[in-house]
Amino acid sequence: MACFSKKFHKIVFFLPFLISINLYTVTSNALPAPLSKEQLLKDSNVIARVKVIGVTKIGYVKNAIKYQAWLKILKPIKGDIISNDTIIVTWHRFDKKLIGSWAIDYYPDEELITYLIWDSDEKSYKNISWNSADKIQSSSKKLPTKDGEIILCSEFSDSLKR
Repeated sequence: MACFSKKFHKIVFFLPFLISINLYTVTSNALPAPLSKEQLLKDSNVIARVKVIGVTKIGYVKNAIKYQAWLKILKPIKGDIISNDTIIVTWHRFDKKLIGSWAIDYYPDEELITYLIWDSDEKSYKNISWNSADKIQSSSKKLPTKDGEIILCSEFSDSLKR
């Protein structure tokens, strides 16, 4: 009987610890709830229909790949921007082992409506949430693979070949 009691006490002692580890793992890998359109409109510094002119891979930061995209403003919706302005957006693509995708990838030649906030640390814009872009015209799903590599949209890459 005493043997059962010691095993039982060990299990009871470690059970909360095991449960907390499982809860931490589940919650840390889950996507947050999407922001509503009203919240995106309210919290964004810039909202615009854009075309992705080019994308570059900056390198690795901790456990993520850092990219930047050069966006041409096609139709400003909110913010201190006008048509044909260009802006830079920075994002990080995290380990694919995470559930879902935290990043919005920008691909050359793609058109989308995007909701952005200014990131003073990066000196560029970033997405306000994982659901803060509406894809209009998709393009190839090709991103640069080498640090410093740049992929331009077709109109620029074709003119450079001439």
